[in-house]
Amino acid sequence: MAERLGRQLYPQHHWESAGVMPTGTMHPMTARVLAERGADNTGFASRHVDDLDLREFDHFVLIGDTAQALAPDPPPGVTVHHWHVDDPYEVIGSAEKIYAAYKTCEADLLRRIADLVAEFE
Repeated sequence: MAERLGRQLYPQHHWESAGVMPTGTMHPMTARVLAERGADNTGFASRHVDDLDLREFDHFVLIGDTAQALAPDPPPGVTVHHWHVDDPYEVIGSAEKIYAAYKTCEADLLRRIADLVAEFE
């Protein structure tokens, strides 16, 4: 979700995402939340962080405790950001409760992305 939000709102910056336990697809609720914003999900497939050359990046954002525990160490000179974002995937309950968790996650990511971009500029 963070990559797609970053690409939509700040296209002047390069955004890539990868996970430590990718499924290869986007969660349907993530797709719904992003579609409501008009974000482009065309061709999305999740991938593993090991598939990226981290030397190509200036910033490396680790979202959640699992990513922080399992992600590789970035190379020297790459700034690491640790974002403690509640994972909506872990929410159990009604469709409304799960949707609300994804919207809360979206709002949290929007704030954090804006703060990160403010650091760049």
